[in-house]
Amino acid sequence: PAFGPLPSAAGVTPFVVAGVEFSKRIIEQKKCEICGGSGLVMKEDLYVRCQGCGGFLPWQSWRRFFKG
Repeated sequence: PAFGPLPSAAGVTPFVVAGVEFSKRIIEQKKCEICGGSGLVMKEDLYVRCQGCGGFLPWQSWRRFFKG
């Protein structure tokens, strides 16, 4: 390439950073004592996203996640 490795590094870097941040949030959620790592907690009769970890991924159900 005429521009060297810089453009390809610039194209890959955001995905590497996103992968690292994604992993951090999953680890934080899995260690959450409030929801037990599920990302959802029962509030009245509904499941809502955990306030402790943010409920980044719903390990119980996507339907419950989007309704919460």
